[in-house]
Amino acid sequence: AADPIVESMLVPDVSLAVAEKFALEGKNVLVLLSDIDGLYTADPRKNPDADLIPEIHAVDESVYALAGGAGSSLGTGGMKTKIDAAKICMDADVGCIIAAGSNPEILYDIVEGNDVESVVGRQMG
Repeated sequence: AADPIVESMLVPDVSLAVAEKFALEGKNVLVLLSDIDGLYTADPRKNPDADLIPEIHAVDESVYALAGGAGSSLGTGGMKTKIDAAKICMDADVGCIIAAGSNPEILYDIVEGNDVESVVGRQMG
C-alpha cells in the first residue's frame, strides 16, 4: 500500500489533490485549515477593516481577486489554491469550509453545525 505521507509530499498542493479525491468519492464536506480564518474582503494582515466572508455561493473572478497569492511562508498556494480546491468541491456538490488551523476547536463547531469561518457551497448534510 502507498504511504499517504509520501504521496502528499509528491503532490504540489495537497488541498487540490484532496478536493479532487473528495469530489470523485462524493464525500460530504472538506475542511481546509489555513493560517487565516477564511476569505476576507481584503488582506486582514494589511487592512484592519477587512471583513470575513462567511458564505461563498459561487466561485468566480471576484472571489479569485480577493484570494490573491500565497499569504504567508507557512503555505505554498495561499488562499487562491484553497479557492481552487473549494471550486472543485462546489462543482461536485461537496461542501468546503476554510478555517483557521490555529484554532483546532473549530472542528467541533463544524461537526456540530455551528457557524464557522468561510463556507463555500454547502456546509454539511
